[in-house]
Amino acid sequence: PIRWSMPVLGLVGGALYWLFPGWSYSDAIHNAVRAATSMKDLKPPPLALASIAALVAGALASGLRNGRAILRGPGLGTAFRSLAGASLMGFGGAFAGGGNDHLLLWALPHSAIPALLAYGVMIGTIALLVWVGRPSTQLQGQES
Repeated sequence: PIRWSMPVLGLVGGALYWLFPGWSYSDAIHNAVRAATSMKDLKPPPLALASIAALVAGALASGLRNGRAILRGPGLGTAFRSLAGASLMGFGGAFAGGGNDHLLLWALPHSAIPALLAYGVMIGTIALLVWVGRPSTQLQGQES
């Protein structure tokens, strides 16, 4: 039930952050960029890899248990949209200085100008993509 799953997810997320603060995707992006620019090998810590593997395994197990998991390969359009979305999230996380956690929990409450700009660009990009991605039949129906 959702009343138990959300507190458990919160506790697991808090435990992951307490045990290993640098496990999130934004930290992985920063480490990869730092490794690429300094020509050093990227060696993720074993606990980070185990944490990510546990998250993926838990999500898959939950989907299989609930009967909602459908294992299939993505189509070309889905793969392209996922790659484009991941790229935008990666660049946004890198430019926002640490991703959503830093942006929403520290920089915006402190009214940092770069955070306000990053948040505005993020909201504007989402709004533009939602507007552009609307099927033309919905737009025609609204014009009548």
